[in-house]
Amino acid sequence: MSNDVIVVRLTAWQVGLRTIDLMKALCSIAEMKLPEAKRMVERLVDGEAIDVFFSDDERAREFRVMALKAGAIMNPDE
Repeated sequence: MSNDVIVVRLTAWQVGLRTIDLMKALCSIAEMKLPEAKRMVERLVDGEAIDVFFSDDERAREFRVMALKAGAIMNPDE
């Protein structure tokens, strides 16, 4: 395991974005508090790219999968 910070950038969202599922992923996997997760999702819906930080590669991978299932779009190189 590395000490590097892993950044997952969500850049947009698909029609039908499951905001509750994305908030749940932010809370459970990224360990955010609900108000912070809600603000992040609102920023994404408003057209702003958001960065989610991880210290663990496994958590970052798990979050990517959950975010994609919820309808988030990431950088092509993610």
